[in-house]
Amino acid sequence: MEIEDFRKIAKSAINLGYENLDLTPPCGELFLNKNAVEIIKIAKESGFRHIGAYTNGISLRNHNLDELLRSGISVIIISFPGFGRNYYKEICQADKFEEFRKSITLLMETHNKSNSEVTIIFEPRTYLSTDQIRKSDFYRKFVYRFISNRIFIREPLRVFDSWCGEIKQGNLVKGMKVDTNPIKSIYPLRGAYPCIRIFVMGVLVNGDVRLCNCRYDKSIGTKEDSLFIANIYDYENVEELVKENNEKIEGIRATFGNNKIPALCKKCPFYCPVKVS
Repeated sequence: MEIEDFRKIAKSAINLGYENLDLTPPCGELFLNKNAVEIIKIAKESGFRHIGAYTNGISLRNHNLDELLRSGISVIIISFPGFGRNYYKEICQADKFEEFRKSITLLMETHNKSNSEVTIIFEPRTYLSTDQIRKSDFYRKFVYRFISNRIFIREPLRVFDSWCGEIKQGNLVKGMKVDTNPIKSIYPLRGAYPCIRIFVMGVLVNGDVRLCNCRYDKSIGTKEDSLFIANIYDYENVEELVKENNEKIEGIRATFGNNKIPALCKKCPFYCPVKVS
């Protein structure tokens, strides 16, 4: 997606009343994009009040981090398997700890020097305990002294989304589990409230617009994708797309109440019901 296309989409989304923007690519890493900081700046200039992104942290040092922290981004959530090379090799099956170490060290130092108000959250996805993470050499030497109300570590995540059945228990290492409680046991109860996530729209880099931009399986990019709405490039702007496809959008949201939950939602562990008047 070109920069000017993003600018146009951002402004149109603001006109629709959106205030929050998550720049986490559903199947990728934001900071692999050389224009990542410029994209954040445009989002802020367009009027978004809160801008966030998940990242594995590995590519952060390829950007001007002082500029990133002044770009308008509100929160950076760093997903990582543990502060050590062996955890990257075992859990991520990629020997990327050295790149991660350099990026995080630079990010911590830059955040401190600039007295930045950007929130940085470390989110461990691992079998390690919080104590084990905090006892690691890297944490004690390069992270601990920066911990504050702006920089902190969440409790480790050990139960994982199956990505609509694509991830199996055998794909994970010992101590990590696949969430086996899809849609939190409410399906197929009658009168289920719609999930709050389908009141959020996502735009993929190819222009596809979907409800709930975190549910994917092999149907993505096909007519069987039950959360696909339309492609933004077929319309003048997001406002026109929403207006022309309002019936389809409301139809998807109404399926919960009609006991016909969208196919992609049936195996989702992130169901968050909301009562709509």
